Amino acid sequence: MKRHRLRIAGSISTALLTLFLAGQALAGDLVGQPTDGAIYFQPGVTDLRDKAVWFHTWILLPVCIGISALVLGLLLWCIVRYNAKANPTPARFTHNTTVEVLWTVGPVLILLTIAIFSFRLLFDYHAMPKPDMTVKVTGYQ
Repeated sequence: MKRHRLRIAGSISTALLTLFLAGQALAGDLVGQPTDGAIYFQPGVTDLRDKAVWFHTWILLPVCIGISALVLGLLLWCIVRYNAKANPTPARFTHNTTVEVLWTVGPVLILLTIAIFSFRLLFDYHAMPKPDMTVKVTGYQ
């Protein structure tokens, strides 16, 4: 009978400890601490972090997704349009000035768009406020 009570008490304490630890895991991210299974940025404490996340979410991701979709679409179009069945005699020309201008000007415009927003963010990072305290650390082995 006494063993049975000990087992029940052990089971209850294990369940409470599990709930306590699970509650801490669900409580939210801690600043500067990694989070298991997370797919987003860690929480930040400055306005610069919010600007960096905005740049990532609203500039870089749409550009990457757009380029990937364009390349996939062109690849599928070439596979369907220019396969051996649909096009038994291949073309003999080697240059297309319009296409060459487009694939030169297009990436330049994409890079300029990214540069405008990234330079603004870089300048914000460069404009550091005056520190309240300077710490000099010397390490010895």
